[in-house]
Formats: sequence, structure tokens, C-alpha cells
Amino acid sequence: MSFNTISWHDSKLLDIQINRENPGLSDEVQLTISWADDTKQLLIFTDCYAVNLQMNFGVIAAETILDASMMQESDQLIEIQRRWENYKDIDLSNLKLFQIETNSTHSTIQIFAMDYHLKALD
Repeated sequence: MSFNTISWHDSKLLDIQINRENPGLSDEVQLTISWADDTKQLLIFTDCYAVNLQMNFGVIAAETILDASMMQESDQLIEIQRRWENYKDIDLSNLKLFQIETNSTHSTIQIFAMDYHLKALD
């Protein structure tokens, strides 16, 4: 399933974790999502190179997602790719920007990663 075709609207963001157990080799950002049908999944971004969290708090309401998109072109992507261009073993030509915007707190999450996948939760 393509990231941009997932039915994001009104799903709930329950948790954010940054996994650096294997730093530099397997940097991951993990989001726990509750979908409209109340199923929960772990959204795992793999081979991450940056994350920007502009999160607002203090609102007593579920953190629902307004929209999410994946982009392969942006000024921010170009900036990250330039930072790494001197490292010959690292090819960031397939780096993507995953952006999530929330309803409740008008927050924005930007994850710069090579890929993502969904994992079912019990």
C-alpha cells in the first residue's frame, strides 16, 4: 500500500518512539496508530536520517491525524542529501520525506527515511 493512499484522516496518533538500539545501522522512528476501525498498527520508518517534531501539547483531546504524505522532492531533502554527499558509502538518492499533520494540536511531524512499513499490534 502506498503511503499517500492510506486513509489517514481521523486516525489517532497514540505514541512516538525513536529506536537507536543499533545507531547508524538501524535508526528507526515508530508511531503507534489507531485506525478508524479501532485496529492498531505500528508504523515503522526505517533507515532514518532526520526527524523534525513540531508538537504542541495541552489540548485535552485525542491526537487525530488530519493528513499524511510522502514526498521525494523538497528543499529539506536536498539539504540532508548535501550534508551526506561526502560519505561515499551512503547513497541518499532514495531518501523520502514523510510528513504527518495533526488535527487536535496542529502539530507537524517530519521523518526523513528511506522506507516505512506497517506492523499489526495485538
